[in-house]
Amino acid sequence: MTKLVIAIGLLVLKLPGQVAALWYAGRRTMLDGNVLVPVIFSEAVNLHPVAIISAVLVFGGIWGLAGVFFAIPLATLIKAIINSWPGRVQTLNSERINREPVAEADDA
Repeated sequence: MTKLVIAIGLLVLKLPGQVAALWYAGRRTMLDGNVLVPVIFSEAVNLHPVAIISAVLVFGGIWGLAGVFFAIPLATLIKAIINSWPGRVQTLNSERINREPVAEADDA
């Protein structure tokens, strides 16, 4: 680790323009991977961005690169199973019925 810090320090002293470009590219990649992709995927698969990041961390930790690759489909599958569970369906239907406005009958 110390050799890496020394090498980066030497690069900063000798090549400030190139190091700044690499730093900018690294920051842009981090922003893209950690913020933009989860937000875009959350709209596509109807999952919260934090759930997507958590799924990538959990499944990546369990199965490595394959887990990272399949994290979003697996998280979507888990959400579909939870939403289609029989007790959950009854609760959602009763909430929908209670929220719908009741049409008033005409007395004419």
